[in-house]
Amino acid sequence: MRLDYQILWFEDQKNNVEEVAKGLSTRLSRLGFSLKVQWIKPGSDLNNTFGNIKNIVNNFDLILLDYDLGKDSFNGADIAKKLRRSNLLTDIIFYSSASPHNLRQFMFDYHVDGVFCINRNNLQGESFEIIQNRIRKILDINHMRGIVMEVVSEFDESISDLTKNLESKIDCSEKRKLIYSFIQERISTLSVKNDTQISNIINNESGCNFEALMNHRACSSFIKYEVLKKMLEDLEDKYNITNILEVLKKYSEDVIVPRNELAHVKPTEEKGKTVFKVGDKLYGENEFKLLRQNLLNHRDNFNDLKNLLINGNLEEVQRE
Repeated sequence: MRLDYQILWFEDQKNNVEEVAKGLSTRLSRLGFSLKVQWIKPGSDLNNTFGNIKNIVNNFDLILLDYDLGKDSFNGADIAKKLRRSNLLTDIIFYSSASPHNLRQFMFDYHVDGVFCINRNNLQGESFEIIQNRIRKILDINHMRGIVMEVVSEFDESISDLTKNLESKIDCSEKRKLIYSFIQERISTLSVKNDTQISNIINNESGCNFEALMNHRACSSFIKYEVLKKMLEDLEDKYNITNILEVLKKYSEDVIVPRNELAHVKPTEEKGKTVFKVGDKLYGENEFKLLRQNLLNHRDNFNDLKNLLINGNLEEVQRE
């Protein structure tokens, strides 16, 4: 699940349920998740339809399945039967304009177990209740700690890609040296051994290998963040990237500090609930909801940066 909640949605008339998808997306965003939907419009043959998705179906958190798929030869119940017979344990929501009682009878007649049946008119509200309950059961605090660790590693990679791109655009050798020295200064306090390795990378006869410099084990998440911030601050006078920078300046507080706090703390009981406690600070359900929202915000910010830098759109925001 990570930060994305993924739905595989079988529907032959997508426009009929797009508002439901938008509503689910809005509600999930309040919980700190981003909705990703893969729409499936079944073909004319059941086996081909199932064959096209059988290798990816386990990647999804939920399957939404319309009864009437506009096919004479099969319906949503046939697909549900195929899915359950393939030992798929993912939640399935089966919906139609029929009553839940009639839908459950369809499932019974097809010998399909473990399927939620919802009338189309109640699809958004009842689906979200199912989603929210599943999230609460799955997302214990240790799982949330794992999400934070994984996402910060992903962000480290994004920062490395962005700084590498920015470094390649610096024409002035003195400015390059200032960046290299900035990194060396941040790392040198860690240990003499690391400082020696960093010096060898920077002072190599063939020139500094910037990628190796940023990927060195001593170049921590915080140093990577500082390097990116410094490089972008150097561009702010020329390019309108102030909004991106303002979000980035909160990265340490929003992402790195919680990651470091959660990396070593042990769970404890507080008022009958399991939480992480760091000094007087608690990490429980509400704190993790805010943390997920912050992670999504910074992921969007990195994607905006990549669109400007790596996709070559930086000149479009040049100041006049």
